[in-house]
Amino acid sequence: MIERKGLAGVFLLLAGCRSATEIKVTVQTDVPCANVGATAFTSGELGAIETAPPTTESTTCTAGHLGTVVLVPSGASNAEVGFKVVTALGGETLDKCGGSGAANDTNCIVARRELRYLPHTPLEVIMNMQQACEGILCDATSTCVNGVCKSAVLDPAQCEGAGCDESALSPVAADGGTDATMDSPIDAGPGVPGCDLAGLQAGSPWPMEAYCPNGRNRSPVVGPSAAPVHKWQYLAGVVIAGPSVAADGTLFAAMNQNVVALDPGDGGARWTYASGGDAALYNTVPAIAADDTLRFFERTSGTYILLGLDAASLGTTQTPYDTRGGITIVGNGTMYFPDTSGNLVAIKRDGSVTWSTSNAGDDFIIPAVGKDGTIFSATSAGSFVAVSPDGGVKWNVLLGGDYETSSAIAPDGTVRVAKQVTPLGGMLYALDPSTGATLWSKNVDPDMVNGIAVADDGTTYVGGASSTTAWTSAGAPAGSSANDCETPVVDQSGDVYALCGDQLIAFDHGLGIRWQVSVPNYLGNSMSPPVLGQNGAIYTATSDNNNKGAIDAFGPP
Repeated sequence: MIERKGLAGVFLLLAGCRSATEIKVTVQTDVPCANVGATAFTSGELGAIETAPPTTESTTCTAGHLGTVVLVPSGASNAEVGFKVVTALGGETLDKCGGSGAANDTNCIVARRELRYLPHTPLEVIMNMQQACEGILCDATSTCVNGVCKSAVLDPAQCEGAGCDESALSPVAADGGTDATMDSPIDAGPGVPGCDLAGLQAGSPWPMEAYCPNGRNRSPVVGPSAAPVHKWQYLAGVVIAGPSVAADGTLFAAMNQNVVALDPGDGGARWTYASGGDAALYNTVPAIAADDTLRFFERTSGTYILLGLDAASLGTTQTPYDTRGGITIVGNGTMYFPDTSGNLVAIKRDGSVTWSTSNAGDDFIIPAVGKDGTIFSATSAGSFVAVSPDGGVKWNVLLGGDYETSSAIAPDGTVRVAKQVTPLGGMLYALDPSTGATLWSKNVDPDMVNGIAVADDGTTYVGGASSTTAWTSAGAPAGSSANDCETPVVDQSGDVYALCGDQLIAFDHGLGIRWQVSVPNYLGNSMSPPVLGQNGAIYTATSDNNNKGAIDAFGPP
């Protein structure tokens, strides 16, 4: 039997003298306290505690802190102990959240842990009741982390000193729970500063538009150092945005009314999903989430679609929003997207709406997300808006201009905004993320800007209608090319790749040309950067004005 110490105050408070052999459990949450109902803690044998009554319950939540429990062994000093924490949100009851009903209840969060005591050693386990785990069902020996099931077993040695949180857990096998489809730990994106990849598939070289929520178009891989050769072309309906690429190399692209999965070896269609709407319109890139699901919208119907990577339907949700772009997935599992009625919308994994905010009816573009979770997005009327993670507007500045092209968060946290301003042409702004104040601005193209990428040293590369330019973090010129290019991408080494007319070009840091190759049967328009895949692969997406689109693949000779 497990003994617990003290019962008072916040959740369970320390009482009396503590044995050196103990486990302190600190329970906290990223859910606003106003939405937290009650929390229950049950300790004992992992598995058996699923049907056991709670050891203690509390309705307290203070600045995200739900309480502290201290466990001590009643038998052997190296005994094994398991514990389960259940948090009910809104008006939900703990009884429902603690039972099998929690599987389909979006108002319940369940977390578990198991570890051994270490004799004469105090341990601390930090239990984060994550909003991303709301309604996620794992089996009795697993726990949810960022919407994905992982083994609940901890190595006690990792819990000494400052303690251990969910980062010390390991993934479970594919049959370990409803969402247990991860086969490797989440990779934080080595060498990609400021990239929050916790909500995206581990090992994917391009899981969503711009690679990660900061919008930098910075790839985690090194692109081809020598000119590649054309490998294949997949022709279908209009594809405006480039594909996403899974960890196994499979490409996913929205083309007219279908979403297609392509084999990276020969470009053959592995499967086609007929959405019934217009999934390709407005630059939609199907997003690959951390739980190995594909997420996108039917643009015309506002239907949110959740698929397995094998095209298995995992659910559809009708929303009141017609999406204007792809989905941005952040670390806690929340997804953001702009709609066609001037709203910026936040939704959960199941498609339920968390919040929406508007800017006097002006259309937002696909947002970029800062390190502190602030969402930055430009609008069609020339303003630029910062929105807090709870949907409140932090600031709104008017930059002017006809429309916004793209935005990104530089490694130092400042915001880069590229836009067209008549009669100046293409402008690049650096904004203070706290206030929206302009730190510097540059006229980067006499006509317009197609898109930007930001390197690790803060250099911003701008694809323009008249030329392609580079600008330091202070706004000084850092290079130029006479080639008019679409949105560029920066690789792990700092080289730059862009589609410039019918030429795929690799540039060095100063925009000197390393190599260029022709795109066969070039169709015309492209609104996305080249996508760098595994083993030297590079993919482009183009469309004509006659409902025809192509994905082209290049690779080593």
